[in-house]
Amino acid sequence: MKEFGRTFASYFIIGLSATAVDLGLFLLLRMAALPISVAAMISVTIAVCYNYVLLSYFAYKVTAASRRRFVIFFSWAIVGIILNTALTSLLAERAMIWPPLAKTISIAVVFLVNFAFNTFVTFAGTENN
Repeated sequence: MKEFGRTFASYFIIGLSATAVDLGLFLLLRMAALPISVAAMISVTIAVCYNYVLLSYFAYKVTAASRRRFVIFFSWAIVGIILNTALTSLLAERAMIWPPLAKTISIAVVFLVNFAFNTFVTFAGTENN
């Protein structure tokens, strides 16, 4: 349980930095007049790649490169990207929530789903699992 807590804490901290990357890029892309859905999809895709590298080394202590693990991670991230983009758009365009707040809510929801999947599927059997 102690190791799970450390993994969650690392995942959370790395997730915060990935969130900063995601939200920062989203805001820059919106300032460049990209549509909400396009800005959300681009920013989250870049944040996913950043997140994989940091999670592998720091949260899950994986030192050996694994194409299979990356494919699983990125494939699952596509589900997260779709959910993130759809939820951001729905909240901003239908619920009339300020787009950066809609994006932040979407990030939080997808974070929890991704932590569970990555811990119990993507990185199952690694040093921390």
